[in-house]
Amino acid sequence: MELAIKLTTTMKLRGIGFKLTVWYALAFSIAGSIIFLSFYLLTKQALYYQTDAALSTHGQKVMEVALRRGADMHDELVKQAFLDEFAKIPGMLIVIGDNKGEIVGSSAVYGNDNETVRSLVKEVVKSNQPAFFSRRLGASILRFWTQPVSKDGQVIGVILVAHPIEIIEKSLADLVSAMSIVYAGLVILTTFGGYLLSRKATAPVRELTEKITRITAENLDERVAVRRTGDEIEELSTTFNGLLDRLDRAFRRERQFIGDLAHELKTPLATLRGEIELALARKRGATQYRRALGESLTDAKRLSETLANILDLAWSKTDTQMEKVNLSSLMSDLAEVAEKMAGLKKIRVKHNIAKRTFVLGKRDKLSRAILNLIDNAVKFSPNKGEVIIYLGKEKGGAVVKISDNGEGIKKADKPHIFNRFYRGKNTGTTGSGLGLPIALAIVTAHQGRLSITSKRGGGTTATIYLPQYNKLDKG
Repeated sequence: MELAIKLTTTMKLRGIGFKLTVWYALAFSIAGSIIFLSFYLLTKQALYYQTDAALSTHGQKVMEVALRRGADMHDELVKQAFLDEFAKIPGMLIVIGDNKGEIVGSSAVYGNDNETVRSLVKEVVKSNQPAFFSRRLGASILRFWTQPVSKDGQVIGVILVAHPIEIIEKSLADLVSAMSIVYAGLVILTTFGGYLLSRKATAPVRELTEKITRITAENLDERVAVRRTGDEIEELSTTFNGLLDRLDRAFRRERQFIGDLAHELKTPLATLRGEIELALARKRGATQYRRALGESLTDAKRLSETLANILDLAWSKTDTQMEKVNLSSLMSDLAEVAEKMAGLKKIRVKHNIAKRTFVLGKRDKLSRAILNLIDNAVKFSPNKGEVIIYLGKEKGGAVVKISDNGEGIKKADKPHIFNRFYRGKNTGTTGSGLGLPIALAIVTAHQGRLSITSKRGGGTTATIYLPQYNKLDKG
């Protein structure tokens, strides 16, 4: 009882360890029950088989004597021969009856059970079939073999041969008692062993749980110990460490993002505040106030643009309802915008736009993403350079390519081009550092892909792959 209480207190009833112990004990109990029951039945069958074989052998001899001595079961010679040959067999009860169910001879006296024996004889006569069965006579349990005796096709009598089976019954009862004790002991040992095995098996899980509870946003650099066991626990530990790595990187990016955002907002806010304070420091003329307001408006626009960029960066597909977008029409419009943007630097804009190309998405968001790529291409192209805008269909999707013939991206900058607020060094251009991250976020939200290929001195190509809206594209 104390063991059961201790097991339940050290193990949660709904825990994996408890379930493993219960299943282990239950499986063994069922298997043990089947094995012990099969052993008992086979033992019982073997013991009864030996007894039935002996009864059948003696019964066949009795029948031979009866048939050898004559056809009349009441013949005194038959009965005398019967008693001479079988009366001396210890414990053996042999009864001979006629075809009317009357007892004509017996090897033993059965006292008050005379009517029981007589009814057995009548049953055998009535059934006219050999049989084995057990029946109680007085204080004893006997195993019977019965056989009708026929001669010339006529039933002339019946023979009953029986032997006490108290020894067999006692042996079987002792076997049941012994097996019950052994079975109960094995179940207890198995349950305890299952408990120990489950504790050992789930120990790494408990350690993992304890480690997880100690990990917070402040110590994401900690990792769980990975045991090289080659099992699911090792896989779970490795996967969890991978999750911690991703979370750690995500938290670091968010901290850096917040810091960069604060820096981006701090500068125009400080400038705006300084201009306003300076304008209010003393009375000024209309021209000075107008200039101060103009500078303030510039800073306010910069703030507004930064906030719009942040909103675009945070936008995802789940935020709004997607719709059919005619990407061919959108790209044609953006090509015209590109020509206007490239006019100041006299950049030549070429475009090759496939007809009737549709995608599922938001037109304004896709326009923003592609326009950011066009803006980068124009920005980093030399005067009188070239920008190529391409839209085609490849492998069941829509492919957008924006290429320029600028200097290309420096090798040191390539790993960071999608980082928010990242600006390449010595680029000679200004920008928020959010153009490519915004484009990537928008394309990803449309279940697409964005890749950048660049060769130093050979220009840069931005490629967008978007799933084509085939059903509408066919209409």
